[in-house]
Amino acid sequence: LIEWASLVGLSVLQLLPIYDTAEDPSPYFLHSAYALNPLYLSLHALPGVKEAPILAQGLARFKKTWTPRVDYRTIRRNKLAWLKNYFSYYSEQFLSDPRLALFIEQQPWVKGYALYQLYKKKFRTDNWQEWPMEYRNWSSKDVEKCFAEQFSSVVFYVFVQFYLHQQLEEVSYHARRHNVLLKGDIPFGVSSNSADVWLQPHLFCLDYVLGCEPDPIFNSHGQKWGMPLYCWDQMEKDGLQWWRARVEMGSRYFDLIRLDHVAGFFRVWGVPREGRPLDGRYFSRSENMFLAGVDLLQKIIQGHQAIFVGED
Repeated sequence: LIEWASLVGLSVLQLLPIYDTAEDPSPYFLHSAYALNPLYLSLHALPGVKEAPILAQGLARFKKTWTPRVDYRTIRRNKLAWLKNYFSYYSEQFLSDPRLALFIEQQPWVKGYALYQLYKKKFRTDNWQEWPMEYRNWSSKDVEKCFAEQFSSVVFYVFVQFYLHQQLEEVSYHARRHNVLLKGDIPFGVSSNSADVWLQPHLFCLDYVLGCEPDPIFNSHGQKWGMPLYCWDQMEKDGLQWWRARVEMGSRYFDLIRLDHVAGFFRVWGVPREGRPLDGRYFSRSENMFLAGVDLLQKIIQGHQAIFVGED
C-alpha cells in the first residue's frame, strides 16, 4: 500500500488505531494505551518461519475467506495459537537475544501489560475489579516483583509486543523511504478493563464514563461509550506523563498524529456508570474551559516532532 501510494503520487497514509483491544472489534476500545494489537502482526515476516517446516505448514492452513464482515475474534485466536507454537519453537533463541532486555527497559509498560494478560486469563475475566482483592491496587514494586517471579508465564506476551513494535518500526522506515507520511490515531479514552486502569486507577474517574449528550438530529437519547473519565488533577501531578508517553510512542512511528475526540480535552459528557446518557452532564477541568483545554494540549504535545491533527 505504501509503494502504491508513492507510485500514484499520494503523500499521506492514515491508519485507524492499532492498539490492543482484546476481542472487541472497535479500534477505539483500548485494553492498553501502549500495546499493539496482535491482529496486525505479519506472521510470515517473522524470522525463521521458512526454516521450520512445521511452522510454515501451520501458516499454509490459514485460509482467506470472503465474508461481509471480518471475523476479528477468530483471526485473533488463530494468530495467537500459531504464535504460541512459534514461540515454543524459537523461545531459546528469543530469550537469549539481548534486544529483549533492551525492549523491556525502553518499554516499561510491557511488564504491567503482560501481567494483566496473565491474570485476566487466570481469573477468566478482563474486569480486574472482580479479581481477588490481593490482585488489585498494585504498586510499581508489586509489578516488578511479580514480573520477575512470573517471567516464564508472561514472556510470551512480551515476545508478541516485541515483534509488533519491531515490524511497525520497519513499516515506518519503509514509508519514509518512499516519501509517504504515516498518520496514526491516538484514541481519547481507554477501557475500564485495561492494563492502564488496573495499574493506575487513581488517574481515572471510575464512577463516570465517557459519552455524548442527547442530540435532536443524530441521537435523541445520547450515547454511552463506556470509557472512564480522566482525573486531570491527578495526571498533572507528574506532568501528564501517562499522556506524554502515549504521544511519544506515536511520534516514534508516525509523522502525523490524529488526536481522537480532541474536544474531550476541553470538556466531556460524563455519564454515571450505571446511568443513561440522559443522566449525564458536562465535566471540564476549570471554569475557563477553552484555556484549560489549550493548556492540556500544549503540555501533552510539546517537544514532539509529529504534526498533530485534532479530530472533532
